Parts: sequence; structure tokens; C-alpha cells
Amino acid sequence: MDRPILFSSPMVRAILDGHKTMTRRVYKPRFDKYKVSDRLWVRETYSSVRGQAVYAATCHIGSFERFQWKPSIFMPRKLSRILLEIMELKRELLRDVSEADVLREGFENKREFLDYFEKINPEMKRGNPEVLAIGFKVLEVKK
Repeated sequence: MDRPILFSSPMVRAILDGHKTMTRRVYKPRFDKYKVSDRLWVRETYSSVRGQAVYAATCHIGSFERFQWKPSIFMPRKLSRILLEIMELKRELLRDVSEADVLREGFENKREFLDYFEKINPEMKRGNPEVLAIGFKVLEVKK
């Protein structure tokens, strides 16, 4: 099954650079429907120019202000350029993340990962929520 997944621009760059092969999301019961081999189409911040998508994650700095950016939550499937396949699913407490998984998340160390997680999930600051760890491989990146 194909499902949408949101990623910030830095995490999209990490996927494109081959540094990110795992993501964690605060666990919600709807995630129980996820299965290994499901496909995830990436929603990212974008703009549409004459029917063509421009992506904030890979936009050149000089032209960044020219575009009217739309939040990733509004990206339609047809404009998604990245398709992932779920290879692994596991539930765990956030702070139980292993050093190996921190690297798969695209970070150099656990502190950097936890700081970023708390930045994008401020309600989790210093908490230890149950998360779903999703290991994935990139199936497609449209040019």
C-alpha cells in the first residue's frame, strides 16, 4: 500500500544524499496498519511553477525567495518525487535509540538526533514517548 509521509527539508536532503534510511514518528494506533513492503511517498515543502514542482530542500539559495512555498502537508501525490519502501518496523521508547540507528536517522550522535526530534516535536521536550521506527530504502527519485 502507498502512504504519504512528511519530511522536513533537511531530512529530504539527507535521504537524497544517502545518509537517512530510518525515521521515527511518535507512535499512534493508526501506524499499526503499516507493513513491511508498504511504500511511502514523501511530502516535502514545495512550490509549483507552470505546472512543475520546485522543492525547498534542493532549491538554490539565490532563487529561494522567488517562490511561494507550500507546506509539505499540502503536497499532492502527483508532485512527490521520492518513493520509499518500508524494510523494517519497530516500536521503542525514543531515548532507547541505538547509536547505529542514530546514524541511519542521518545524524552524527544521539544528542544531535534528540535535539532535532524535540525541535520538530516541541511537546516531547525531555519526554520519552513511544515511537515507531521505520527503516526504509529509496525506490525512486524523480528528476
